[in-house]
Amino acid sequence: MGGFGSINSLKLPVQTSDDIDIENATLNGWLSEHFISSVLVFSSQGIVIAARTDAPENWNDSCVAQQIY
Repeated sequence: MGGFGSINSLKLPVQTSDDIDIENATLNGWLSEHFISSVLVFSSQGIVIAARTDAPENWNDSCVAQQIY
């Protein structure tokens, strides 16, 4: 009881950048690909009620969602 929805993270693929700082921020070493991270919060009706998008891939999900908490 008391639950109202769900929270989920999403990795979106992006192109490689010539800027070394952006390159390092978006690289996922495990997958050898480049991503940005997003966290979405859904109501029990499936409506997005909070979101954090375009975070660097090298942030873990709890850092991306910190503003939502």
